[in-house]
Amino acid sequence: MSRKDNTPAISFFSFQDIITSITGIMFLVVLILVLMILRSPADPLRQREMNVSGQIRELEKNLLELRRAVAALNSRTEEQRRRLEELKKLKLESLPGLKSSLIAKLDAADAEIRSRQEETKQFRTLLRQEKDAAKKQQSLLAADRSASAAAESEIRDLVKRIAEEQLLRKKLEKVLQFVWDRRNPRNPILLVCGEMEITANMLRGPKEQVVFTDSGKCLDWCKSQDRDDVYFILLIKPSAFTYAEKFSLELLKAGFQRGREVLPDDKTVIFGELSK
Repeated sequence: MSRKDNTPAISFFSFQDIITSITGIMFLVVLILVLMILRSPADPLRQREMNVSGQIRELEKNLLELRRAVAALNSRTEEQRRRLEELKKLKLESLPGLKSSLIAKLDAADAEIRSRQEETKQFRTLLRQEKDAAKKQQSLLAADRSASAAAESEIRDLVKRIAEEQLLRKKLEKVLQFVWDRRNPRNPILLVCGEMEITANMLRGPKEQVVFTDSGKCLDWCKSQDRDDVYFILLIKPSAFTYAEKFSLELLKAGFQRGREVLPDDKTVIFGELSK
């Protein structure tokens, strides 16, 4: 009975790998060489083929242009043939009439052109006149605007003046006109007696005004004046009734001439005016 052989078999995998790699490298080198040969400009045959191909393309381009020119000439020739056929159909007897008809059409066209030119000339004249009229209207409009602006300015001035006069009238409604006799040799002193103060106004000489917040001090000042040179006019507001009568009596006792006048209200303002 035979025994089983357990010795390992010989493996060729490594050799096959080496052979495959070398074969691939050789194919790669061959392809590179082929490409170098095909792209090399130094090859006379390849260079000649490239030159011939360029000339062929140029000739084809010229041929295409010639074909186009021939087609254009053929179309023009066909048009001329058609016109010749139409001219052949014409009779010599009809040529003078045709000529007269064409001349009449040309004359009509010339007349129409002259008419259009005349209309254009008239239109330009009217346009120029309209422009001149528009300029005049613009100048008149500018003058009217200037006059309107001046009138508006005058109106504003008048409105302002009226407002000022109305304000002055309102002020004058509370003003009392005071008149004294100039022929009196003594100097008048106007004493406006209010609730909180007494105002002394010199009506002759320097326009001096003295304000007193105490009736006693005002009385002392009045007594310091020359009784032979001045006289007092007491204008008494309603709020000064509490002391005005006593104040007047004290002036009378001191030997001064004095007059008295009652004002309608505390808001009344005194206006002094010289009379003849």
